[in-house]
Amino acid sequence: MRNPETIKELQNELERIVEDEAQKRKQLQEAHRRYETEVAPVLYRLREYLGQLIVLLNDKRLQQSERTRHLCMPEVEYDLAQIGMRSLGTIRGQQQNYELVTSTEADRLADFCLYYRCIPERAVEMQHIELRHANDFKRRIAIQNLLKKYNLHYNCTEHTCQDNSVKVIFTLQPEVKIKLSFTGNPEGDSFKVVVTNMGVMTQQGQFGESCFPRVTPDQVGVEAIEALIRLIARQPHELFRYWEIDTTTVAVEPVLGTVAPKERLRKQTHNFDVFNIKNVLGKLQQSTQFSKGKQAPKKRNETEESVAEHHQRVQAEHDKFMAELSKIHASFEKKYTENQSFFGWLTSMVSSSYKRNGC
Repeated sequence: MRNPETIKELQNELERIVEDEAQKRKQLQEAHRRYETEVAPVLYRLREYLGQLIVLLNDKRLQQSERTRHLCMPEVEYDLAQIGMRSLGTIRGQQQNYELVTSTEADRLADFCLYYRCIPERAVEMQHIELRHANDFKRRIAIQNLLKKYNLHYNCTEHTCQDNSVKVIFTLQPEVKIKLSFTGNPEGDSFKVVVTNMGVMTQQGQFGESCFPRVTPDQVGVEAIEALIRLIARQPHELFRYWEIDTTTVAVEPVLGTVAPKERLRKQTHNFDVFNIKNVLGKLQQSTQFSKGKQAPKKRNETEESVAEHHQRVQAEHDKFMAELSKIHASFEKKYTENQSFFGWLTSMVSSSYKRNGC
């Protein structure tokens, strides 16, 4: 027969466990409520704007235009010496193939990822050759893990030599996959942004991850979204002035010294009524066009255009660019309206059918 004190202790322990579980469920429910009411609307807005952006960046007309190609398909270099594979050289290509993928988790449906790639115009496979002893797999496994870590696609083949050593050939596809993930934090009051194989503090290719660990809804203003668009287009940006960055994730980047880790984040505006992705991209195109005009100074002569003439030419090109953007945007809106009309007609047909059948 059990000692009454032992039974009492077991009952108390059981009650404590039940109470702890109830407290955990309550915390999870509260975190989910905060996510749905505070974070999810901001992520949906951000996803909508980035969706509009990639429609423009993927547009073939803008990709082929000399005025906008550098925004849609910026040229990027990835030095494989960053990951200890100096023998493979450098991957040079254009950024393209933008795609949004949404979350399928029931309690995190607002989360999403943005994917794109750096692809050379003429893809040529890259090879790295190693020799190993017959029973020594450490170096081969280390290289395989390294390439997998940075999401680089490769093939590995082996050939036995006459001296019984093994020649290991790594054939690398010259393509870099880039990812920006936007994921709600467990507490439900913020979200995390992880940038993979992009480089936040440099416009050139940077392997690895950079992280903004805690972005709150009030930090997603007009200025932060514009800075995010500049980051995606590989243009100078100050996103780290609006979202706090985990400095340990960008310690290897050369211009990190320009960021004060404890710097107070800048205030933002939240007037989204006048915010338009087309205008942001147009403003970015105009600024880069003007900077290009300033970069190649020539000896002034009678035929050289004046500053006023240069501004007029840049403004005319900008107006033409904005007209092209307006056409693309109008086409996108028309398709959206047609889809809405079709689904509205289909819904009414189904509803009337149910009524006729007495359902």
